[in-house]
Amino acid sequence: MFGLIVDLNETDAFVEVCDGMIINTSINNLPKHSSVGDKVKLPSSSKDILYNNSNLI
Repeated sequence: MFGLIVDLNETDAFVEVCDGMIINTSINNLPKHSSVGDKVKLPSSSKDILYNNSNLI
């Protein structure tokens, strides 16, 4: 699954996937030196918490 990093901090990253969902995943699931705006491939097991874009304001 591919996605775009929309936010990250020291422990977590928020990645938007193609269907508009945002996944909260550990930065350990990302390539080293990833930053906001990077397109990344996530393992399917990284679906920790799913957010619907309409719930984020």
